[in-house]
Amino acid sequence: APPFATGAAFAFAAFAAFATSAASATSAVCATRAAFATLAACATLGMAYPSLIAAMESRDGLRQGHVMNPHQDGWGRYAVFMAFGLAIHWMVLFGLQNGWGLMGRTLVETAVSTGLNVGLFLLMQGLFNRPGRTSGGAASAYPWS
Repeated sequence: APPFATGAAFAFAAFAAFATSAASATSAVCATRAAFATLAACATLGMAYPSLIAAMESRDGLRQGHVMNPHQDGWGRYAVFMAFGLAIHWMVLFGLQNGWGLMGRTLVETAVSTGLNVGLFLLMQGLFNRPGRTSGGAASAYPWS
């Protein structure tokens, strides 16, 4: 998969997670503003993704279509990659919602949300993305082949 596809999937997951809370807003204006802030945060993350993946070069060097994986790249490297991506997303999102006057609140919300999400993503990776058993067949980058 091209790098932007994984970034887009990551951004879409963040958008879907926030859209549920935006839908519960009492005012249509608040919901619209939150949706645009989420869209801006996702677009910013999508644009920053190639730079993030290049900065977090894998152990074997940067490969075409490489997707970060804690079992291949190491848990520490994966956690740092997730933290940077999530911090970019949350900083843009909370920055647009809070404005310059509440930058301290934006930084606290970004730090707390990033920490909680990194912990959740690492837990999910550990539970559901276990390395497959090698059957001696040809290795493939795609799990369905």
